[in-house]
Amino acid sequence: MSSRRAFRASVAGAPATFAGFAAALFSVSQGEGDGSREGGWLKGKRFWKQTAVNVSLRPPFSAEPRTKTFFIRQQKRPPPIGTVLWPAGRVLLQWFLHRDVIRGADFVVEIGAGCGLTAIGLAAFADSEKFTIVATDSCAASLENLRFNIAENAVGDRVNVCEWEIGSANGGRRGDCSPDSDGTRTQRCRFPVDVKRMQHVIGADVVYHGAEGVALAETIACVLSENPEVEFHLLLVDRFSGGAVAGLSGVAGAPQAVTSFDVDPAIRDFETAAARLGLRVEREEIGGDVREAVQKTQTIVERGRWWAAGFWDGFVLYHVTKGSSLQEGRDQHAVEKT
Repeated sequence: MSSRRAFRASVAGAPATFAGFAAALFSVSQGEGDGSREGGWLKGKRFWKQTAVNVSLRPPFSAEPRTKTFFIRQQKRPPPIGTVLWPAGRVLLQWFLHRDVIRGADFVVEIGAGCGLTAIGLAAFADSEKFTIVATDSCAASLENLRFNIAENAVGDRVNVCEWEIGSANGGRRGDCSPDSDGTRTQRCRFPVDVKRMQHVIGADVVYHGAEGVALAETIACVLSENPEVEFHLLLVDRFSGGAVAGLSGVAGAPQAVTSFDVDPAIRDFETAAARLGLRVEREEIGGDVREAVQKTQTIVERGRWWAAGFWDGFVLYHVTKGSSLQEGRDQHAVEKT
């Protein structure tokens, strides 16, 4: 057990004041602007702030190492969850900038896009003239703010926005993508985008409790049943400790369970459902190069907030693709570590 994970476990039963303190650390100003760039949209807006997010670039995205800044509007505190800029989206963007996973892709979908940082960053650095990313979310307030941030960062020609709730076929009830008794899904798989065009589906911090983990796995299986070539890249957040990270989630309104499991129950349920559905899942740790790149763009105060909340120990990156058969593997665990 790492020192950070041991620290998180030790505070699991600590007074709620500590979790509240960590949440307060995270919710303080992150490079807030005065609103001048938006014609004063912040004036009189008690609940909004503008955040300058610095992203570290290196070849081939830049001839030499440099930093690019994006301006993201977010609420000062949740709820709703999707109107707040969470760390996982920032880390996932940096991970893509350090890997060749989606270089050359033309059509990418992001689930749970929130404030839009990941989609905006990928659109800004895409090397294909045909590149399009569809940023989706399920909350009206999040979608409105998402559109604002896309326009503010001048990537509207490459980023489309639409509503999509994980676990629903077309904005309907959860579970519409679950298999029928005979194992078929086709009649119940309707999506807001053309599944046949999808090459990659990405998402950061999109699971908060067990039901969402199962719904996510079922949605992935549903997509892969229609387009087996799609690759999913998901950065999930382990909130198992019940300490600082759980405190932040509690502020956001996400339900938390006290548990002694080594893995967040929501993530465990996602893995179990993925195995039951026969999905091929590879789990990867975030590399030190990605961590270093993110930290280079952070102030000492922001690094301290991330340390206090234990974010780096909580990130778990998943790559999900079609297994040998979507219905095989019901009795075996399909998660592999890389």
